[in-house]
Amino acid sequence: LNNLVAGLNFMSLAVGLLFFKGNGIPNTVASALAGIEIRGTAYIMPSVTGRLLYYQLRPEFVKAYKIPLSPDACSGFGFINREIHDKEVLDATKYLREIVIPKFASAYCDGSLLINSPHDLLQRLHSYGINYRYLGLLRSMVQSSKAKSVVVLVMIARCIKNYLQRKLRTVTSKDETSLKTLITKYFNLFLGDSVGSVLFWGNLIKVLLEAKFGQYGQCLTGNEITGLVNLRTKWDIDKNALFQLISNQIGVFIRDETISKFLKDNSLYETSEPFSPSD
Repeated sequence: LNNLVAGLNFMSLAVGLLFFKGNGIPNTVASALAGIEIRGTAYIMPSVTGRLLYYQLRPEFVKAYKIPLSPDACSGFGFINREIHDKEVLDATKYLREIVIPKFASAYCDGSLLINSPHDLLQRLHSYGINYRYLGLLRSMVQSSKAKSVVVLVMIARCIKNYLQRKLRTVTSKDETSLKTLITKYFNLFLGDSVGSVLFWGNLIKVLLEAKFGQYGQCLTGNEITGLVNLRTKWDIDKNALFQLISNQIGVFIRDETISKFLKDNSLYETSEPFSPSD
């Protein structure tokens, strides 16, 4: 790693550290992440600082596990029998990844686990004690195309939610018009058909997905990562389902007339600006 980043510039982003050369041709993906022009090759190092305080095992899993686990394991708080308690938590995590999640994937695919919507999936995951951060790993295990479509929809919606929330935090004005304008801009980027949309679905969404889910298992396959493969097209994303999922997660109120309009006519998404602030 030291050899890789030696001599590179770096800056801190919400998703981690961005290392870049600073010269050469413009790097469109890195520039979109940083909000400024970045030139040359760039690398993302996902942030891990402080994650042990909140990236914990689900209480449902801990309660059902075969032995009690120390809440101070793998932290600076546990001094007594540290090696024993750390190993117990590592073994429990391995059990979650290698036994619980594969069983969940199998039950999901064979129909013994009834999941009909993204909401059902999220509820079932937590009832099994599975953290949302393992969605990428789950996606690599499910074989049913229907199951995969629900998993990827949830993965994308969560990445978009976090991305849009970071953008909303940059708005200093309390003016409602400013917020509506910004939300409209990004809804058009996510769901419309423009050069920016092609860039987002061909490049930026892959960085967001890998940064959020790729640390915990295979998130994207090799041919999905490389090139300008448009994931919205390749994964045949249901735009109406994504639209409603994003709206609900962000807490944005969309007029009933707008929702009804898009539900009746999917072709309305095939413009650069399908949404307006009045929606």
